[in-house]
Amino acid sequence: MSGLLGKLWGKTAMKRGRFGLGLAVAAAASLAAAGFVAAQNPRPTTGLADFPKEPYAGVTVMRDVVYGPDAKHRLDFFAVTAPRRAPRTTVIFVHGGAYRGGDKHAPGNFDYENIMLWARRAGMIGINMNYRLFEGAGFPAQEQDLGTVVQWAKANVGKYGGDPNRIFLFGHSSGAAVVANYATMPQFKREPAIRGLILLSSIMDNNYYDKPWAYYGATDKKTLEALSPQTNLAKSRIPVLMGHGDNDSVTVLAQMPAARAKLCAAGRCPDFAVTQGDHAGVAHAIGGWGGDPTFGNRALEFIGKTP
Repeated sequence: MSGLLGKLWGKTAMKRGRFGLGLAVAAAASLAAAGFVAAQNPRPTTGLADFPKEPYAGVTVMRDVVYGPDAKHRLDFFAVTAPRRAPRTTVIFVHGGAYRGGDKHAPGNFDYENIMLWARRAGMIGINMNYRLFEGAGFPAQEQDLGTVVQWAKANVGKYGGDPNRIFLFGHSSGAAVVANYATMPQFKREPAIRGLILLSSIMDNNYYDKPWAYYGATDKKTLEALSPQTNLAKSRIPVLMGHGDNDSVTVLAQMPAARAKLCAAGRCPDFAVTQGDHAGVAHAIGGWGGDPTFGNRALEFIGKTP
């Protein structure tokens, strides 16, 4: 998976294992107010060998729940088993793969299972979704699929102690672009349940790089600019956390800071974090099992402080 992402999203030195310890810096009061439990991230490890084995303690997992008619319309649902009085926040994760590939979870691999257990450890509900891939389905199929999952979450999380009106969207690589598009483009109805966006290591300007062109079905600069995530994020009032790895692809290393500058110039400055790791490794590291937990910690802070 990391090799595929490296090829599709720019040249990067895939030096897995070059991670720092990071700091577990959750703000306990704000997290509790948001329906979290206080939690410290574990010491970063080498990854899969140290990852928990199923069945996971304290979590109910439902695999391949059908949310639509396509074979790709499947999600994994992670609910915390311990009862609590305060409704739980829900995090929906959208994997990357340059719009063409990727999967929510491959057996024998902890990608992106770690993000679901990171959410569970903080007392949140996690949803890990698959969606239609290009070439079979171009824009806006992936955004539409995300919208369907949001509606599925609103209808179902309450049965498991979740707050149907408190959902955060978390995307990595092209998945982050899908998240930004769905939440901010005018053709999609604004969903008040979406409280914030977490965008990790993505393409924010479609005119910068040729990979998004085929998915969006456009090549002229004006159309691509209108369809760029950063264009619509700059017009939106939804809270945003953005970030990337210090050894990310050269494209992402240029894109994410430039998008931040564009948003700040529009008066919509996002939270921003740089973590140690390469393009694929930054997602593997969420929760601390596969590397530097910095971005995961910052995401918890972001969720905790966002109304």
